[in-house]
Amino acid sequence: MNYALVELRCELDRWQEAGKIARFWWRDDDAVAATPALDRLIAMTAELGVPLGLAVIPNKVEPSLFKRLSGLSHIRVLPHGASHLNHAPSDQKKAEFGAHRPVELMLNEIASALAWFGLRCPEGGLPFAPIFVPPWNRIDPALAARLDEADIARVSTFNPRSRQAPDPKPINTHVDPIDWKHGKRFLGWEAAMAPLLAHLKARRLDDPAVDIDPTEPTGLLSHHLVQDRAVWEFLGAVGQEITDHKAAAWADPLDLAKDPR
Repeated sequence: MNYALVELRCELDRWQEAGKIARFWWRDDDAVAATPALDRLIAMTAELGVPLGLAVIPNKVEPSLFKRLSGLSHIRVLPHGASHLNHAPSDQKKAEFGAHRPVELMLNEIASALAWFGLRCPEGGLPFAPIFVPPWNRIDPALAARLDEADIARVSTFNPRSRQAPDPKPINTHVDPIDWKHGKRFLGWEAAMAPLLAHLKARRLDDPAVDIDPTEPTGLLSHHLVQDRAVWEFLGAVGQEITDHKAAAWADPLDLAKDPR
């Protein structure tokens, strides 16, 4: 067995010895249409029994996506920005909803995108989880604090949630196996697994000196449209370990929107 998977199993064994359950969740970004890659993701998460948070770009969604997701009980749709456009200056990191534009303007943009998405969604709709996923995982804190005005319950970005995170507490992701700086290839087992193990250990030990909220589920982040074979293999193997272990459980984004623990 892969040594990194052995480390994951050992960490979950420690959770079991401590009488704790490690909760996980899975978010996938940038869905807009039905594709073979999406078919693969749907099949993988269905087989693993994972309630998948599928981040969909509202203003770019195509009818084929609605058709493909119809009748699937384990898919939850999350709004992924509005149009996934960069509004940051050229000398700053990309962001659609960073602190570069007025909050009121951005709120209206989000509300309009969600209304448009709702109009295009077929009768009966899709399981919608009101967790806002800002493109590039960046959002102006002032905007995040007012997303309830657009009927959004929470934000999901990347990196562990602080113990001091204000309400509404975010529900973040922590593990991204893609090396975005070097051709969008697999990061490698050790590098990809390291943040997962670190987050699990910090949650289990619950050291007050470490600014990580131990109640936040550990989040896997995937991007089905750009994943190479090695990334798919990583996700499948890690997902299977989580599904099989008695001290691990998958959280449903619909539940996390109400209670981010």
